[in-house]
Amino acid sequence: MRWRSVSAFTANRAARDKVTDASAIVALICRHILDDFGSLDGQSVLLFVNGLGGTPQSELYLVFGLARAFLEERGVVIARSLVGTYVTSLDMAGISITVTQLDERLTRLWDAPVLTAALRW
Repeated sequence: MRWRSVSAFTANRAARDKVTDASAIVALICRHILDDFGSLDGQSVLLFVNGLGGTPQSELYLVFGLARAFLEERGVVIARSLVGTYVTSLDMAGISITVTQLDERLTRLWDAPVLTAALRW
């Protein structure tokens, strides 16, 4: 399984002292992820946008929309997604973006019924 994750904190350290808008921050994070993967053109992925505890749902969905558009413009197929506050650091503000490369087996496992405290489908 191949996955890459970059948090807003990590990306912000790379662009220290530069205040910018959400689309620029998401583009920076997604570029780091794509650089790690090499090429994902035509590949199916799971896009996971996670809140660190103090980030509102509306902002998480804003980040998801921007990340999805950025990745799809580069030929990445968003086959599955998850947006919410799942892996937290108390009430820390911020997000992480995780991209997991999917194959048939991983997609089947992701789609399997889930009944846990955090996830249900």
